[in-house]
Amino acid sequence: MITGNTLKAYKKRLLIALDERFGIEVKERYLLDDVLLNLDREATREHVVQALDALRDDGYASRRVLEFDGVVWKITQEGHAAAQKLLPS
Repeated sequence: MITGNTLKAYKKRLLIALDERFGIEVKERYLLDDVLLNLDREATREHVVQALDALRDDGYASRRVLEFDGVVWKITQEGHAAAQKLLPS
């Protein structure tokens, strides 16, 4: 379980990763790969899912389970607005 600043860092990275694919559903596995490459080489699927669930609870992401692709995530309009505030102008 991740908490505090670590959870905030994961949420920020995942919000940016989802925003880079605005309007497109992203496989959960690709989001794990993004965190492994860009934030934490020790990240686990559980850490990423915890952060994604937190983003969903915040209203920033939505989750679906597809028959062949498994779990996919998509940024919401609220999430897109929040991500835009994180990016330098």
